[in-house]
Amino acid sequence: MKNSSIYFCGFLVLTLLSVNPQASYATSMHHQQMQEISADAQIPELTLSASVDPSSGINLKLLINHYKLGAPGDIESSIYANGKRVLQGHGHLFINGIKIQRIYAEDIHIPQHLLILGENKILVSLNSHRHHNWTVSGETITSTITLTVSNTQQIHIHNPF
Repeated sequence: MKNSSIYFCGFLVLTLLSVNPQASYATSMHHQQMQEISADAQIPELTLSASVDPSSGINLKLLINHYKLGAPGDIESSIYANGKRVLQGHGHLFINGIKIQRIYAEDIHIPQHLLILGENKILVSLNSHRHHNWTVSGETITSTITLTVSNTQQIHIHNPF
């Protein structure tokens, strides 16, 4: 009887995840810890650019200055530029307030099935390898782009500038 209960619970979890694949990533950026950038470090700059992918969804490009983006195993010894330390870490991708994945490179494909009809807010935050949000004067370093998916599944990317 115990084994059948375990199988049922496992089936229930898998069923819930197949109904809402984002349920396993339901982590809001606001629940992340903060890490204030010290005066000896350069302030990272982050801007997002997006284009409609001809097959499905969008291609997102992170335009980053003064930051070393990479996986935790790619940590280099301290990097300096213009006498200040260059921070290292990764990014977090959020779609409509839900954390989708970590980001280790500047180019990301977002499949259309992760987008909803109507307005979608794509947000990227820069994070330490301890998953803390980098902050300046208490403000997190993020960039956002908004897009709209029409009833005909057409995607319109709003110019953030």
